[in-house]
Amino acid sequence: MSENQPPSYAATIDLDNPNIQQSLNDTFMKNMRHILCDGPLMAQESLIQIASVLSKHRDPFVLKCMLAFLDRTQNNFRPLKKPMKFFPLLTNQLSTDNEIIHSFIFQAVKIFANSISPELPVLNQIIRGCKSDNLEKQMSAKRCAMELCKNYDYFCFQIIKELKMPYVIDIIPYLTRSYPVMHASVKLINTHMYSNYPYLIDLIDHTIQYIIKAGHFPLSTFYLLIQILNEQKEDESFIHLILKKICPTVKFFVPQQKEAMLEFCKEMISHYHVISPYLKIISLMNITDPFLQTIDADSLSTLISLIYVLPRTEEWGAKIMDKVQQFKNELKIPKFFTNTMRALNQYQKVLSYDCHSQISNIFLELVMISSAHQDAIGEFINDVSIQCASAYIELSDAVQTATEKLKLGMAKISFSLETDPNANFIPSDPGQLGIVAFQIGQYQQASHYFNNRRGNGFYDSLKLFTDGELSFLAGDYSAAALLYGQAESAFRIAGEMYSMHSILSKIRFLQSSLCLQLSFFKMVPNGADIVQCLDGFTELMNLTEIFPSYSILISPQFCLASSECAQNISHISSEIREILQEPNVDALFDIISKFRPVPPAFFRQDFPISVTGLRLLNTETHVPKVGDLMVGIDVDGTIVNEDYKDAELLVQVSHGNRYDYSTPTVIPSSGRFYVHEGISLFRKPECDRYEMDIDVWVEAKLKSSSISYIITRTKLKLPIVEDN
Repeated sequence: MSENQPPSYAATIDLDNPNIQQSLNDTFMKNMRHILCDGPLMAQESLIQIASVLSKHRDPFVLKCMLAFLDRTQNNFRPLKKPMKFFPLLTNQLSTDNEIIHSFIFQAVKIFANSISPELPVLNQIIRGCKSDNLEKQMSAKRCAMELCKNYDYFCFQIIKELKMPYVIDIIPYLTRSYPVMHASVKLINTHMYSNYPYLIDLIDHTIQYIIKAGHFPLSTFYLLIQILNEQKEDESFIHLILKKICPTVKFFVPQQKEAMLEFCKEMISHYHVISPYLKIISLMNITDPFLQTIDADSLSTLISLIYVLPRTEEWGAKIMDKVQQFKNELKIPKFFTNTMRALNQYQKVLSYDCHSQISNIFLELVMISSAHQDAIGEFINDVSIQCASAYIELSDAVQTATEKLKLGMAKISFSLETDPNANFIPSDPGQLGIVAFQIGQYQQASHYFNNRRGNGFYDSLKLFTDGELSFLAGDYSAAALLYGQAESAFRIAGEMYSMHSILSKIRFLQSSLCLQLSFFKMVPNGADIVQCLDGFTELMNLTEIFPSYSILISPQFCLASSECAQNISHISSEIREILQEPNVDALFDIISKFRPVPPAFFRQDFPISVTGLRLLNTETHVPKVGDLMVGIDVDGTIVNEDYKDAELLVQVSHGNRYDYSTPTVIPSSGRFYVHEGISLFRKPECDRYEMDIDVWVEAKLKSSSISYIITRTKLKLPIVEDN
């Protein structure tokens, strides 16, 4: 928890609402207005009046109104130094089972936190309230406990002694009043951090806030955290999350902690996904040079791939270049090319000019080193990632020179393949080499390499790649498989992507696949092969959930590319060209049907089921300022479906720009529907009021088909209010 405390539930009553005022009797309102208007002059009398009302009323509505009045006027009471006459009247009410009365008492104690006697029995009730199952009572008690911890060592020790996990977590950042309290707090943190893994992330989060508030990072806690990181090193998402949380505490590191963190880096440098927050820690600790001294030839390639996260890129780039020169005789060239281009391709939109230039220079240097070794350049072409070849062509003039070097290396390999099929530097995967050759414009060599592929090698090769790489590679592999006539592999690859990736990943997969297919079609020698490619393309369109407007845009491009390739159906080309002048979906569909039958769902606008009146029923959703929360999404709409009543329809909700989806809900196949979905809250920093983007997906699956279709994706906005 940060300085923001748990929400005050007194704010749930709007005292200015005329309906609420009308619901309260005149005497009550008169007394409350008296308190509001007279201020501190009548504060003592007002407290006694409130206590009197409290002892007589048990109506939850009235009690909540009193709590709201107290929340509104609390500053009027702070000048009172001895409110002791008031507290006995309150504590007499603690014997009741009314949770609202207890919340009221805790709120009153919080107001006088700096002037009460720590021996009051109400303090024990506050500690018990922190463990209450009633959320309103628990939050009121914790707010009060946090305020008391700022004033009384005695109460801090009581909290440490009495509260267990997870109730104590929220209060940990406030246990910093004195050195004895902090010493006890550190013991509490260390004990729970080692033994309470169900609450570990939350505990670490609040411990980081404690460290920032206290102004030092206890060595015992630090080494325990390093131990936990080592134990969990296989869980990359956990490591990544914790390292990001540690970054704000680096300014409190002592030399021993810097050294220990540097040692941890030596082990984690090979973990591509977790090293980026560590590099930020290295920069914050100002130990760049000692860090680079630990880098060897193998780990340098990982560092190159992360050049985009390094601070002051010019300085880091120069030092990395020195490392490249140092290890140039030991470099594993393929790994260097792959990681360098992965960084460029994925992050070129956010790279500064200087960073872009540094990557270009490093890339050129590596090409110069590798071009002297035929086996190195051959191994590189075999292992380089697909996005590498398309990315470097768009780089600076210096890298255009590198492209020429690469073409020279390709020519050497091509010649050797023809003269000595057993040459030891020939790539083990001619299909992969064919794709790279095609991407740099050497089409004849590409055809030659593809013809050396046998069986279902394209599909079998997928096991060599990670899930992340598949989202880039599978589309190109599918296209290559279609080119070589391995339609079965192409479909299996598409099915693999369909089952393992989100909708947005599938769309990216289709984009990648389609772009290469359109180019590959120009190499297809006859119309029969085009028909086979069209079958594959249609299958991919069905397997990949695509937006209606997007499929209509793609189709003419596909038809034009196909028809230009086929000499025996050249007459279709002119007809399609005419259609493209003035797009006409019906006419285009008719032309394509003459060429090869295509299902109506190919165009999506003809899909027989639609959704109307889809809307969000939620108004403002109030949430606490802290914590990972789920928010409810209530949606209704109408399914228009006359002919396919046996279709299965599902609804899902996702964030507008994230991959987080709710569990699918089955809805009626026709008529009105209502669903309640839950999705994690996506906060906007520094905002108390904002709108969270929501996407509502409705998916249909016809009984006669194994394919699911997205029939609508509607963007909505959920208003969020974060309460103090």
